[in-house]
Amino acid sequence: MLRLRRIMRGACIASLRSPNTATLVSSFARKSLGPTRCVVDAAGTFWTVCEVAYALDRRSGRSLVFESDGAVRRVRSYPEEWHKLSDQELARLVESI
Repeated sequence: MLRLRRIMRGACIASLRSPNTATLVSSFARKSLGPTRCVVDAAGTFWTVCEVAYALDRRSGRSLVFESDGAVRRVRSYPEEWHKLSDQELARLVESI
């Protein structure tokens, strides 16, 4: 069973029924504009989620970045208060892309 705890901006602790913990700090989380969350989706993938600014050509704005060991996904349309979503609702956002 995977237990997750948010400890500070840009870091999450994951532990697998043991006192040993690993701290995960992503490159996107270091540049986040606000809170960082960690979720596990239905497939069991551990995602670090944060909001970052982007600039493409003349467009700019914010996007929600989901980062795992094997993938990075960007969501540009998401609720303003995404950080208040339940873990299941947040995981559905990454599954929808």
